[in-house]
Amino acid sequence: MDVQTLHGPTAQELVQEAVSMDLDGAIISVRTAIIRIRERGPHLRESNCELVAMVVMEATGRGLFVAFDLHE
Repeated sequence: MDVQTLHGPTAQELVQEAVSMDLDGAIISVRTAIIRIRERGPHLRESNCELVAMVVMEATGRGLFVAFDLHE
């Protein structure tokens, strides 16, 4: 899901931004990514599950590892 909004960046844009911030470590924290996305995109309608899937696709597409630490 990636619906263009009038209120700010799309979910995909925010996911790309969140994943790009952690490139140095080569491990993307799902928890940190979701926090960053929600802070910058309170207007998003995507659920956390949808955002997690988007983060995983973006990170693995860049050859990065994903830490599933959402419920820690």
